[in-house]
Amino acid sequence: MKSFFEKMIDEAAEQEPLKEPAFLVEIIVCDMCHDHEDVNEHGICDDCQKAVDRGYQIQSLAGRCANGMERDRGILFHARQISEGEVSWKAYCGYHPKGRSGGWSSWKPDDRQVTCSRCLKKL
Repeated sequence: MKSFFEKMIDEAAEQEPLKEPAFLVEIIVCDMCHDHEDVNEHGICDDCQKAVDRGYQIQSLAGRCANGMERDRGILFHARQISEGEVSWKAYCGYHPKGRSGGWSSWKPDDRQVTCSRCLKKL
């Protein structure tokens, strides 16, 4: 008598193999944020182009990732320097994601401005 797994293997062997797709769809995303799909001739989105023009990216830290139920205690938007098309890991004020942090947030509201007083002093 065959086991359940042996029966599953036999059934899978009898089926036709999956066909390869006729073509692959190329998705072009921003070279800096890897998020937006509409990019300009330089390969970056409008939001990242604005950041390159001003010389810094405006982002907030995502906060602690412990159980997914963290509460927002206010959001500071920091300024991160852009040099040679790369965004610095640290903000101008020195803050950066640490051990349990969720990293830099990908949330980018349209009306965001630098709100960190230490970053503002260094701009």
